[in-house]
Amino acid sequence: MGSSDLDACLLARFPGTRPPDWLRRRLDDGLGGVLLFAGSITGPAQLRALTADLRAHNPEVLIAADVLPGRSGPHSACGRGGLPGRGSPGEPSS
Repeated sequence: MGSSDLDACLLARFPGTRPPDWLRRRLDDGLGGVLLFAGSITGPAQLRALTADLRAHNPEVLIAADVLPGRSGPHSACGRGGLPGRGSPGEPSS
């Protein structure tokens, strides 16, 4: 497995709401994905622009979000705060 094969299997994260130059270069070179946290998302329009920027550097990029239940996290930035968290496997949803 070459380094480009390994890069395609990795997810990177970054601070702030705009991807840094090092991340753009890694995406250009085949980095497989980016993991977003609440600090990277301020609202729907910003999230659309961010994902478009990431995809401009790698159209195949996997974009994942660490979604936390409750009033904080990416959903609250998109007007969906207070969502219930996922139950344990096998628990009925309410």
